[in-house]
Amino acid sequence: MHITLQAIPIPYSQGLKGYLATLSYPEISWLLRDGRLYVPNQKDLPDYAQRQANTANINALAHYILDSLQSGRPLFFPTIALNLQCACEYSPDHTVLRLPFDASLRCIEGQTRLYGIQMVSKWLQPQKFGNPTGLTDTEKTGLLQALGTLELGATLYDRLRLAQERQLFRDINLLAKRPATALMHSFDGRSLTTQLAKALAEQVPAFQGLVEYHSSTVTESKLLTLSTLGTATQAMFPGLEQGQGALDDYQAYATAFWTAAAGALPGQPWSGDRGVRAALQQESLVCAAILFQALGRLAHNLWQHEQVPAEDLALWLTPLGAIDWRRANPEWVRLGIAQNGANGVIVSNTKTTVSALHRYLQTMTGVTTETGTEQPLKLFS
Repeated sequence: MHITLQAIPIPYSQGLKGYLATLSYPEISWLLRDGRLYVPNQKDLPDYAQRQANTANINALAHYILDSLQSGRPLFFPTIALNLQCACEYSPDHTVLRLPFDASLRCIEGQTRLYGIQMVSKWLQPQKFGNPTGLTDTEKTGLLQALGTLELGATLYDRLRLAQERQLFRDINLLAKRPATALMHSFDGRSLTTQLAKALAEQVPAFQGLVEYHSSTVTESKLLTLSTLGTATQAMFPGLEQGQGALDDYQAYATAFWTAAAGALPGQPWSGDRGVRAALQQESLVCAAILFQALGRLAHNLWQHEQVPAEDLALWLTPLGAIDWRRANPEWVRLGIAQNGANGVIVSNTKTTVSALHRYLQTMTGVTTETGTEQPLKLFS
């Protein structure tokens, strides 16, 4: 018996030989389960050639696959890299690679993809491994059939030495670069949070034309970045990605909130005057990223705990107009929102400063600070 893979040869320099092949998702799960596909990620073993697996990343990738199957969205995965540990036969027509049935393949790059595929395959087994998906057995069966039609590209290297394998792992990861957060938000069409943030950027009058989509830096021509607005939106509706509620309802409430906040905050940074905005960026917190993020958290309080209807948001946010937003306000340092530096007050965009400003906004607006009792707003049910 043999393992047969669709493959084409790839020429490599210095005598190295390889193939570009495809592996079906069931084949990946089977090879991992039977030990024929091996990930050398145990650093106490002499053949160590791979970083240790990150459980959180594997779980996130498995959810990405499951979400794609359920929604019908396409899956996008780069090829993995494997090292063939056995002799193989390539067919005369140059399309089929035959491996011995007991062949051994070592993963050089792509273990998170492999383990994620294996994990979602387990999740979809009827009446096994618990039910983290919340799906019925009938639903699982349908998704498992769809999973069986998917394939993953793989670059197969022919019998690399351990030193070569380690060098390849190093080179692949050395040249890999994660895209900037701004581009990840700007190009994303999958996340409901990002979709909502983009809709708000276009529909909220105070944001129109003033959201920076492709950079993490804000100039006087813009008010905030899409990344900041996305973070604020996530804080506003943390259950959005789980499908809790209708997107149109969230969008209507968020639009009402940001419109009310713009009406309450002083200085008019969303006006067409770049000079006004440039001055506020230097002298005030009204244009600071931490304010938009803190306001996102405050919106969640108003929506979730206080259950404030959209038409009453302007009244609740009126106290924002009475706050001294100047960076030189000594209250910011006292509250841990800013710190004194050699050249003036420094306001850092960190979780700590955002949390401190959020608590201050809760106090100023009279919003309940209780947590842990969140219930969906009945208005959206």
